[in-house]
Amino acid sequence: MQFMVVNSTDFQIPTGIYSNMFGPDGDPTVASAPIMQNWTIIGRLHLVRVPTLVINGKKDISQDFVVQPSFDRIQKVKRVTLENSSHSPFIEETERPVYMKLISI
Repeated sequence: MQFMVVNSTDFQIPTGIYSNMFGPDGDPTVASAPIMQNWTIIGRLHLVRVPTLVINGKKDISQDFVVQPSFDRIQKVKRVTLENSSHSPFIEETERPVYMKLISI
């Protein structure tokens, strides 16, 4: 059996399936967990005291406005937006060494 890695930015879900799965807002996290719709940690982000790397992709469901509060409120933070990714940069970034360098210790 062979497996093929598909760049999820090229994958198109047939019309109707995505909205049936995740609802009209299109956010699977919110749609699958209504109890968390009003939950936020933004007011506690200033308590993070360790160096933090905030990563999102240009085509990510975690768009820039979603990760911005982390960047604004965490003291020791680095933010990277990956050009060729949605939510799975470990699969989608064609220059894998660049991604691995970002997350290496």
